[in-house]
Amino acid sequence: MAQRIVAILIITLAVAAGAAADVISVRPLVEIKPDAAQITLADVAQLDGDIAKSFAELPVGSIAASQKTITLKLADIRRALQEKDVNWGKVMLRGPMATRVERSIVATVPADEAPPPTANALPPVVKIENAPDAAALPAGPSLRAYLTQWITDQVGSDPAKIQISFDDAQDAVLNQSLAKYRFEIEPIGRNVVGRLTLSLRRYEREQVVGNDRVRAMVKVQRPVVIAKRTLARGQTIVDDDVETKTLWLDSLVKEPLADAGKIIGLQSVGVVNIGEPLYPADVQEPVLVKRGQLVTVRCLAGALVVKTVGRAMDDGQMNQLITVKIERTRDEYQARVSGNQEVVTVTGNPDDVGKKQE
Repeated sequence: MAQRIVAILIITLAVAAGAAADVISVRPLVEIKPDAAQITLADVAQLDGDIAKSFAELPVGSIAASQKTITLKLADIRRALQEKDVNWGKVMLRGPMATRVERSIVATVPADEAPPPTANALPPVVKIENAPDAAALPAGPSLRAYLTQWITDQVGSDPAKIQISFDDAQDAVLNQSLAKYRFEIEPIGRNVVGRLTLSLRRYEREQVVGNDRVRAMVKVQRPVVIAKRTLARGQTIVDDDVETKTLWLDSLVKEPLADAGKIIGLQSVGVVNIGEPLYPADVQEPVLVKRGQLVTVRCLAGALVVKTVGRAMDDGQMNQLITVKIERTRDEYQARVSGNQEVVTVTGNPDDVGKKQE
């Protein structure tokens, strides 16, 4: 009889499953722009549903200019949402207890969103007295040297870590002197790193005297986390699985992870083949509860701890909220992952998971 009363108590205190809620899924590791000062919800979480997306620009933290990385607590994100009167009956917040936020080395916006590099201003006119023709002009920097500096400025990296190679067939164009001509540079495309094409307009005495196109391959040197062996989906990463190498990259549309030590203990999201670089989207906190598994459910009510068995309806990481169905009654409610195949719900506090939402 006592056990039956206990089971009824669990169901009474649990959060009943209602209509499908919007979901805010906080990530364990994110990168922000190099010049970012404020961190928004969209920076650290995947937003599913119109209500969740309405909080995309909500500030959830800040990072000082001198800081390269900070830790953002899930409790801080929850508090920021509560201050905006979020309806917890319609929005579910999921994620690890803490998120590591790092500044990226360079801006890593997708190619379809990145603004194109700006065209250069014209170099100053070289004024030569009594110079009737080009033969009398002094030697000046070549177009090759000028473009090399312009590309380096656009990438914004140490020149020793930038590799620029022009097509050999363009030597005649690249060897032109800025003592005779001025050039207007217009990049074609949105990305400087990789295969780069530049449209050039050549001026002489303020008149356009020619147009050229110059092609170059631009690479940058970066530390990159590489898989030392093939990683299976859901595999927990250990020291022998990954290493950090310094590589030449021909694309910065996606910025790879740069420190192997920071992802030890995380799990691979999908298959990563040996020798391939890893990106932030390739790793996540370990999944302790898998959908369809039987889990131990503990309900904390004051000094009383009630234990029963349920079935997980979602995958769950440590401290993440998931839906659990009680095996005996088939009722569903939300609980927080507390360990391997274990969840817990607490009652008695309005902020606790187990409190029924009105």
